[in-house]
Amino acid sequence: MAHDAERVKAIVGGIADQVRAGQTLAAAGRVEKVEVAGDAVSIVLVCADYTREQRFAVEDAIIEALAAAGVDEDDVTVRIMTGGAGAGATAAGAAGAVGGASAGAPGGAKSGEKKKLPLYSGPPAPELIRGVKATIAVASGKGGVGKSTVAVNLALALHMRGARVGIMDIDIYGPSLGLLMGVRDRPVAGEDGKIWPLEKHGVSLMSLAFFSEPGEPVIWRGPMVGKLIKQFIDDVNWGELDYLIVDLPPGTGDAQLALVQDTKVSGAVIVTTPSELALIDARKGHEMFNQVKVPVLGIVENMSYYICPKCEKRHDIFDHGGGKRAADTAGVPFLGELPLDPTVRAAGDGGEPAALRGPGDTHAQPFFALADRLLALGAGAHAPAERPS
Repeated sequence: MAHDAERVKAIVGGIADQVRAGQTLAAAGRVEKVEVAGDAVSIVLVCADYTREQRFAVEDAIIEALAAAGVDEDDVTVRIMTGGAGAGATAAGAAGAVGGASAGAPGGAKSGEKKKLPLYSGPPAPELIRGVKATIAVASGKGGVGKSTVAVNLALALHMRGARVGIMDIDIYGPSLGLLMGVRDRPVAGEDGKIWPLEKHGVSLMSLAFFSEPGEPVIWRGPMVGKLIKQFIDDVNWGELDYLIVDLPPGTGDAQLALVQDTKVSGAVIVTTPSELALIDARKGHEMFNQVKVPVLGIVENMSYYICPKCEKRHDIFDHGGGKRAADTAGVPFLGELPLDPTVRAAGDGGEPAALRGPGDTHAQPFFALADRLLALGAGAHAPAERPS
């Protein structure tokens, strides 16, 4: 049933502020927006001076209070802005604080024009995951460009260069880490309650695929996605890692926002194909990372070309050079071309990714070249071992 907007707003506004003792969220000026559309409840708070733990605490308090009033927690979305505007800012004031991002002029919108507030205007959460030196997101604007294959082979190449590596698969609706790495086991919890990631080929692994049956669909609303990602960040014992590679879902939605709000992302790699259809969404992905202040380490062009095994000629099936042009336009490094390779596809389907063949193998070499380019860019604090040819 539809919820009463004024009642929801009163409940949210009456919750205790995490910083100002004796004040409610409403009295402290934290409540930026409360919207109700049928069953769905969307809340935006301005909490520039909150710590990460305080953000979690106020979100839990809101969900619990609304649940007591009959609002299903799966219907509640809480957005907490942590930068730019401080407590008590209005929507117009917050938009001005982030430089009038949508106004199209350095001074913000002209008098009388409506200022637009970005979905998320604050910086990423300042804390890295405990024990992790660098978290690298592998993203794509569009599905079907081979992002997961790139993420897995990049992680293995970095590991084989001597780094300690983990992979966190948060492609919630299409988790593929289990298939690509040939893993069917379920993680277990230690005595401290932390979940231990699985390990295969020397790499630590965590994915929703390990907790669901093959072929079982995930039918979740956005808040559930955010909670799972928070659990993967806070409740998994990742140990000591040089790199945590995060396989993001396509697009610029809940999973991306939850990740940058819950942990510091050191940088992002955007995967695209040369086709204009994929590049349109890759550009959106780049702009999203700009807005949430995550450095884009570069763009990699997957399925860039095909080498015919009979004639040994190169065929540019999905056009040519689009990734390089997109990187040049965005002012970020171009991380190279990865071929459309049936051997790479078969290796992933078999749970033995191509990078396991080593840097001397023709099919694996492009992934080692990608890893080496990231190492050369200083992506993380790992000092690579001597690199075999």
